[in-house]
Amino acid sequence: MGYDIYYWLQAVVNGLMNGGVYALIAVSMTLVFGVLRLVNFAHGALVTVGMYLSLTLFEAPFGINPYLALIPGLALLFGFGWVLYVGLLDRIMKAPLLMQLTFTLGLLVVLEASMEMIWHNDPRRVRIVGMASRIEFGELYVSQSRLIAFVAALVLAGLFWAMLRYTWRGAAISAAAQNPDAAQLVGIPRRSTLAFTFAIATAATGAAGMLLAPFVTMFPYVGHSFLGAAFAAMVIGTEGNILGALVGGILVGLAEALGATWMGDNYKDAFVFGMVLIMLILRPEGLFRAKSGV
Repeated sequence: MGYDIYYWLQAVVNGLMNGGVYALIAVSMTLVFGVLRLVNFAHGALVTVGMYLSLTLFEAPFGINPYLALIPGLALLFGFGWVLYVGLLDRIMKAPLLMQLTFTLGLLVVLEASMEMIWHNDPRRVRIVGMASRIEFGELYVSQSRLIAFVAALVLAGLFWAMLRYTWRGAAISAAAQNPDAAQLVGIPRRSTLAFTFAIATAATGAAGMLLAPFVTMFPYVGHSFLGAAFAAMVIGTEGNILGALVGGILVGLAEALGATWMGDNYKDAFVFGMVLIMLILRPEGLFRAKSGV
């Protein structure tokens, strides 16, 4: 069974489904790192925030379908990210790296403790009637919830990329990433641009969590696993490169699934980060040409 062709093809399908969501998380992470130059240890916790937001909107008294909940959810997550940046992170943007790392680590602890106080530590999941069924393609299959998450994640990542590439706000973000001082000289407001960047990154990260909620068991500390996968995707795809983050997320999902199929679930992270180490040795700049900013 372990060497049956369909067994491995099913692993590829599972990897692609997971990789789409990893790609969305990696896009938001590379945006924060590429523009704000901030290593955010709380990034994984923002995925968990999105999961619990989906659960809250799904349960009484709201009763909103988790996928329809993405519409108000994105707005709420954007506002949450804006408040986080303006209220807290803006104060440490010019601080030494060690202080930034310590601050975001503290933010991680506070967010996780807050989620544990509000929703407790009991495993939860958004259970949608009918979404447990699967779609079959011959010998292969995929659950409806995973397929929807994959498609929605790629669509959202594409929309964020288009916004950055084709809108005035995206041009302002790129300018702030490449040369913050020159951007201010031509009238681009530094604080609001960086706040907007962090807010859309938070919305993307939380949206990934909302898409994961129907098939991933949530608890306050579940975001740690997604932080590692997104970081690996960002390194593989070249930091600061949106397209690279997309490709990196897909590759990490595939590596994770194939590694688990070959060596077992206990070794899938070792397989992924082994790939990262090989990448850093052979091509330290990543798969794509490095960019100044996004």
